[in-house]
Amino acid sequence: MSDFLDRYTQIDDLLRISIRQQTLTNKLLAALLVGTGQQQVDGVDLLAIAQQLNVKDILQADTYKTTLKSLKNISTTSLTKKLIFEAKYGGTLGEVYFLSDVSNDNNNKYKIKIISDGEVSYEDTWANFSTISNYERDMTAFYDNDNYIISFQNVAFNKSLLIEVVGTTVNTVTFHNIKIKIHKKLL
Repeated sequence: MSDFLDRYTQIDDLLRISIRQQTLTNKLLAALLVGTGQQQVDGVDLLAIAQQLNVKDILQADTYKTTLKSLKNISTTSLTKKLIFEAKYGGTLGEVYFLSDVSNDNNNKYKIKIISDGEVSYEDTWANFSTISNYERDMTAFYDNDNYIISFQNVAFNKSLLIEVVGTTVNTVTFHNIKIKIHKKLL
């Protein structure tokens, strides 16, 4: 379980490279079209797009810093909402996973809410997430080796990210381990 986040590192790196290359290609195309004097293509105002893309920084690629955060023995009940993580910058949630053991019958009775730029990306209970886990690409919830596990990946945000959890029972829910992998966009 210790390498759970590491198996996605190569995929994350490839995704960042691909996004960076696509952004550069878009900027070069806009600069080329504006440079040839074309003002519009199919009704699209190229000059406005070039100004929006800030064509002068075409060769400046986006860079990211990856950080890992590990939380141990975090508890909550239906009376307490726990803020697990908050970011006030742009980036990508590479992955967050919650691990709780089955020794307490209540350890899968909770609700997770992930808010990206003020919009709810995910919000539901472990039980409901586990029923749709097979159909969701960037979320999985399952029972394995005496643990309840839920994981979310690839949530992009431009200005802010919040991860909250609240129990759905008055009894205590304890997460033995919460791991968060963030790719912070550097300016």
